[in-house]
Amino acid sequence: MIETIDNIIPESDQDQLLDIVTDTSFDWHYLEDVTHETSDDTRQNTPGFINLLVNDNGKQRSGREHMFIAPLDEYLCRTNQKIVALHRMRLGFLLNNSNYDHNNKHVDYTFPHKVALYYLNDSDGDTVLWDDEVVTRVAPRKGRMCVFDGAILHASSCPKEYSTRIVLTYNFNTSEEK
Repeated sequence: MIETIDNIIPESDQDQLLDIVTDTSFDWHYLEDVTHETSDDTRQNTPGFINLLVNDNGKQRSGREHMFIAPLDEYLCRTNQKIVALHRMRLGFLLNNSNYDHNNKHVDYTFPHKVALYYLNDSDGDTVLWDDEVVTRVAPRKGRMCVFDGAILHASSCPKEYSTRIVLTYNFNTSEEK
């Protein structure tokens, strides 16, 4: 199941998060390919920027993680779930620099988990999800959250009409998962 929730947090909080990540003091780190940590000649590579707030083993990295947890906390509250593990929290910043329909299809981890995408700005770079034979496209809208099973193949898309696409990805487990 793919859930999409608009305005998961109040508009003033949405504005504050966007202001934080677009401030010149915010650290963005360049990747040759936004889907993978390294580029590869066997696939299309799309350059972009990330900020890894919580790394792959669940360790906080920057001291700013608490500022970005509100969208996930609100989702968990609304769905009456408890988090048992936050595996990764990563900000992604894509530019209008690709003609591909979408970036590389992937899953973030091979173990059971959930993915939540929180869109920090309006953009036209859809998230594309392949759940069995069904293809779903989720348009990035400021304040929107998309939540799905981490086993679903998905891909980001670079904006074509807008200049940027900024997304916060949460990889996590809740008490209802095995």
